[in-house]
Amino acid sequence: MPLTMQEYFNQTVHKVMSSIGCTMQIPITILDHETLKGKDKHALGLCWKNEENNTYSITIDEFFVKECYLYFELNSPIGLTWELGSGDTLEKVICHELAHVEYWRHGKKHTELTNRLLSKVGQPEKYYQYLHKKFRTITA
Repeated sequence: MPLTMQEYFNQTVHKVMSSIGCTMQIPITILDHETLKGKDKHALGLCWKNEENNTYSITIDEFFVKECYLYFELNSPIGLTWELGSGDTLEKVICHELAHVEYWRHGKKHTELTNRLLSKVGQPEKYYQYLHKKFRTITA
């Protein structure tokens, strides 16, 4: 029996946090970013800082989670929109948002940390198959 979308999300979050050895208690939840204002409504993930107690939380866009779930977990053709998009994975977006805890602004150090975290986590096997197929198409 396949995982539910929430189970898929929870397992992915657990995989990321345990792979990087994160001991911080950072809540990572699903949120419909369309309910937000400005550019935040288009973000795949957001890192939030509570200035009062210097804590962080992360939200991942509900539609993006559903898209990853369909593509990676259910192998659904509906997930083909993922291939047409940015090619980001849930693992990559979580690592990107976790890097904001150390480096708030996007820049070289943030990108390097994101890549270091992602190298510890790895990507779903289907992602590597997608890259291989895309590479073969480009070089053919």
